[in-house]
Amino acid sequence: MTVDIKIYGIHERDFLIEKLKSRLDLSDNDILYDDREKRGSCLYTLEKAAMAPMPDDLTHRLVMPDDMIVCDDFYIVINKIIHAHPDKIICLFPYAYRTHESEYTYEPNTCPYVRSNGLIAGNGLIFPVQTLEPMFNWIHEEHPDDFNDYRSEFALRGWLRHSHITMVNTIPAPVQHIGDDYGSYLSYLVTENRKTGYFRQDCLTDVDWENQNVMDFPGYDYSFKGIMRDYVLSGRGHKFDKNLRPRKR
Repeated sequence: MTVDIKIYGIHERDFLIEKLKSRLDLSDNDILYDDREKRGSCLYTLEKAAMAPMPDDLTHRLVMPDDMIVCDDFYIVINKIIHAHPDKIICLFPYAYRTHESEYTYEPNTCPYVRSNGLIAGNGLIFPVQTLEPMFNWIHEEHPDDFNDYRSEFALRGWLRHSHITMVNTIPAPVQHIGDDYGSYLSYLVTENRKTGYFRQDCLTDVDWENQNVMDFPGYDYSFKGIMRDYVLSGRGHKFDKNLRPRKR
């Protein structure tokens, strides 16, 4: 199995891209930019990165935005992940569990793979390459008029629900979102970019990445209705309809 990495971003953050490119030994061809005049949702550039030309022997593609940092021995970690779970879509950034960071601490020899609770962050996604074309075909069919403004998190979640595919998160996290330290919300229609408390710079140490199990998060309710209830109560749900599409103004 083979994996490559594509970064999607904007030229205003080239100083961040250069750091990430150097760290991961990437080429200019591995960087995909937002070339829209008025920009919009980063779903557009995520698709550019995910669907960039692939070598014939490629089995997995990892896509990340430009404002990320990665753990030590990152390629070793990623290769262990895809060998342990070759058919799963893996989210390296457990954004969904940010409210539990003070409750759950990763312990040595614990399975590092947990079932997603439905909230999907684009800050480090590993896709088996055969999933990419059907995923974006479905998203374009579902959102022909609002693709440029639709949140990538909701688009990905919609396809996963439609396809009955379970997303897997990693705890600890081998990637970290820089957050608002460098004006991360420069163009992508968001007001806040969060970090994760689960990031470990030395993420390779004592982590059982070869574990083939996927665990449920301790004590967490996986009810989608419960997730949506919490989302509405947070004050954000009024912007979307029951299908998680932006309400028409």
